[in-house]
Amino acid sequence: MAGVTNIFGRLLQRAGQSIESVGCRLQGHQVFAERLGSRRVQSLREFVPSISPTAHVPFTSTAIGGVTIGDGTFLGVGSQLRGDVQDIEIGRNTSIGDGVVIHVAKYNSQEFVSPTKIGNFITVESGAILHACTLEDQCVVEAGAIVLDGAVVRTQAIVGAGSLVSPGTEVKAGQLWAGSPAKFVRDLTPEERKALKPRAQNNLEVQHDLMKSHQDVTEFVELGQSVDPNWEQNFTEFRTKLI
Repeated sequence: MAGVTNIFGRLLQRAGQSIESVGCRLQGHQVFAERLGSRRVQSLREFVPSISPTAHVPFTSTAIGGVTIGDGTFLGVGSQLRGDVQDIEIGRNTSIGDGVVIHVAKYNSQEFVSPTKIGNFITVESGAILHACTLEDQCVVEAGAIVLDGAVVRTQAIVGAGSLVSPGTEVKAGQLWAGSPAKFVRDLTPEERKALKPRAQNNLEVQHDLMKSHQDVTEFVELGQSVDPNWEQNFTEFRTKLI
């Protein structure tokens, strides 16, 4: 009975959206914009997501299957998390950048246990790929870096932009690694290590401000106007905070 009710509800919803869309077109000066639904967070087989109420998953991102996200963690626009054969665990106050891909593995030649575990106060910058690996607290994976199966990035370590951390590699605590494949570059200074937690906090503040600036976006927009009339000011303020 529940399944029939669910199907009937979906049909009604789609019929209503279609009627609303036609009505907007007949008015001539408005365009219908359909928001993405709650499919951005969904179960897959026996894997069920668990998202903290204080975490943020944008409607352009997905968290599918066994994905756990802790308090205060933000996912960037277009990030894709899929825990389909193992679990993805993300701790508290971690910043996941735009377009980041996080996945897991069931089988690999090295026979690693292959979930993906990401700790607290971590910064993962835009375009990074994390696959069946472990990131410990307060580390940084810079833009475009790839961390592969069984690799471990220890506490307060940095993986440089565009680097490839090979399967099974250990990036030791307080070190900078870079290159493809990534190699040890140098030890971080005490000042650099101390700055890693505030770096994550600053990224979270920027993401939070950006989220608030887009909460009042309307679904019906007059042609020739921005979705958010203050978008230029918001973007300028956002860019200033990054410099």
